[in-house]
Amino acid sequence: MSTYDALKAQSDNVYRDYIVDGVPSSGANEPAKAAIRSMMATYASAVDLAQSDANAATAASDAAVAELATYIATRVAAATLFYSTQAAINADLAHAADTMAFVYADTTSTNNGFYRKSGTSGSGSWARMPVPMPVDAPALMYLLDPLAGVNVNTYAASAEDLPGSTNNPLHHLIEDDNVIFMFVLMGQSLMEGYNENAAGTDPALSTTNANPTFQMMGNNGLSCSSGQRITSFVAHIESDDDDAGIHETSAFGLAQQFAESILYLTAKRPQTLVINAAKGGKSFRQLGRGSIYWGYMLQAVRDAVTVASGLGKRLVAVPFWQGGQGDFNEGVTREQYTRYMRQLVRWFREDVHAITQQRENIPLHLVAISNSASGRNPYSANWPQDFINGIWWSPMALAQGDLADDPDFCVIGSDYRFSRSGVVGTASLIHLDSHGYRLQGVMMAHALLESLTGAGYQPTKPLWAEWHDSTHLDVWFSRAITVDTSGEHITPQHQTAPAGSPTPAYTPENYNGVTYWDDSATPPAITGHTILNDAPRQSAEWVWNNNGDTADAALLTAMKPMGIRFTLSAALTGHHRRLFIATYKDGWYTDAGKTAIIGDGPATGARSCIRGTDIHVDSFTSNWEYDWCIPSMLILPNS
Repeated sequence: MSTYDALKAQSDNVYRDYIVDGVPSSGANEPAKAAIRSMMATYASAVDLAQSDANAATAASDAAVAELATYIATRVAAATLFYSTQAAINADLAHAADTMAFVYADTTSTNNGFYRKSGTSGSGSWARMPVPMPVDAPALMYLLDPLAGVNVNTYAASAEDLPGSTNNPLHHLIEDDNVIFMFVLMGQSLMEGYNENAAGTDPALSTTNANPTFQMMGNNGLSCSSGQRITSFVAHIESDDDDAGIHETSAFGLAQQFAESILYLTAKRPQTLVINAAKGGKSFRQLGRGSIYWGYMLQAVRDAVTVASGLGKRLVAVPFWQGGQGDFNEGVTREQYTRYMRQLVRWFREDVHAITQQRENIPLHLVAISNSASGRNPYSANWPQDFINGIWWSPMALAQGDLADDPDFCVIGSDYRFSRSGVVGTASLIHLDSHGYRLQGVMMAHALLESLTGAGYQPTKPLWAEWHDSTHLDVWFSRAITVDTSGEHITPQHQTAPAGSPTPAYTPENYNGVTYWDDSATPPAITGHTILNDAPRQSAEWVWNNNGDTADAALLTAMKPMGIRFTLSAALTGHHRRLFIATYKDGWYTDAGKTAIIGDGPATGARSCIRGTDIHVDSFTSNWEYDWCIPSMLILPNS
């Protein structure tokens, strides 16, 4: 008889209705006090026993949970492979003995769990590991994140530092020997590598690879924009493609400079894989989610993940984008293009990360362009409103600059100082030549290095402006800067309006790639400049020195030239004041029909003379390279 049944029988007897149970004629029963005390003692014993059993069960449960947690943690730490079904794991025998793996989504629940490989690579079998628990563990495995413990970044969404690394939560990727950095290059012809020079006169530079097992591409070529499939990885090289006009692309400079920099910093050479999914002549609308080119890119990523998995490697996708000319041709505004770029980040993380199963949200590396677009004709009926809104002045480039402070982006730039293909008067001066693409890749690598190992890349860009007086404008920048007029830079040519053009037909002067404009009939021109030290920093340094620092304040201040004071030719009279930096197009049309063109300056060289003072050394040429100011438009205060 159970405890419950015994207690119920005793209670029924003590509190029976009649002296003889069930016989009313025997008279009403009055419970005896002794019987009641005996019954209550039995209850107390039962309660004590139940509590003792509960305590024992709790202890056993805690021990079981701890044991299960230890088991799971141990197995996850050992597992390097993940499969959705038992059939999938049984089909993949290309792994050494004792390799650990995990099946997580088989429709038969008892097939889910941890597996160990037996036999040499290519033979043997997988065996599911028993779970040392009273209850079979696979019933609980749906709670397990398949990415847990696989050297992924669980700190990316917070400001918390990754233990044992630098303050950058992505730094651990460099230390992981199982990671292959997959550079996914997207965008239009500049990212594709279109070059108007003939291959014979401007051949590809990077036709050999000294590190073929570390610097790789797919076996069907660098590009996947025509649906090429990847079945293996081969050495990354550049080659001439006369049909498509592709010679050197930015990919080799990116991969090589990144690897050499990491090797210098850590004594470890990372593995890289390049997938070039860019397609020239297309707008963002024609390249984004739902397009055939987006589908080609995703297929290439799937293929690459399959190959990498067979090598026991994990791909971490790093996105790059460069484009804008096609969008300008469709009339896309600065604000629309900013929204497009934010859509691109979301789509990439939703679609590509689902394939790579990565948690690392590496910023979209956005290469700022200086050509998109070359500006609408200033003699259009929309003048000057287009000018005021920044439409004439490279709206796509300005939109990219607007994203520089967004943590989802790493704006790199700009491309205007790299050598270009073609000659003045053609559709060229948009695209780079082989050397220009190689150097652009180096620039991209420096920015990526900052994303992974530092506090994050910050382009050289103006932050704000303030009027010192009616003829002097102070502009403050994101880093220490200088005005560099050496080499081949802007050679401004003032343009006059052709007869019959709408009025006012005024082309502002260009001062070292910087232009002031307002809505007056003749806005003042910039005639000179002075480099400024950052006064707030200067004050802070004096305070620091007064508290015991031994550094010389004047020396420290001299190292931080963060601003420029521009001098105007006359006092201000107009409104809608704007300052444009590095937004001049590569050639000015001298007539409304766009039949004659003059150059902004040499085909090689910067179209703004403002650059950062920090030096990067190009591993290809050993030359010093700098971060030049990205195309920017500042809306200025009226006073």
